[in-house]
Amino acid sequence: MKANLNQKFRGFNGEELGEETMKIMIAKALFSGQGVGNSEDEKFAAYKLCNRLMNEKEDEMEFDKDERKIILSASCATLTPGAYGQIRELLNKGKE
Repeated sequence: MKANLNQKFRGFNGEELGEETMKIMIAKALFSGQGVGNSEDEKFAAYKLCNRLMNEKEDEMEFDKDERKIILSASCATLTPGAYGQIRELLNKGKE
């Protein structure tokens, strides 16, 4: 599934928040490792996905089921409910 994470979060009133994009905040969460598990494979998968997010030049990126799960876990562990909800809606468009 494709999603554009290269956009800013919106506050409860619909206005853009801060300077950093969803993509940057997710990459920071993945890099920190919170919510991604503690096994070697889980940590390495988070590292690879972090690098992919930071190196991708296109706005829309394709994410498989496992990548979406890692992003959602890291986002849930590190972001506010409002920010997490926006990412979840983007990644699960048409699935809920």
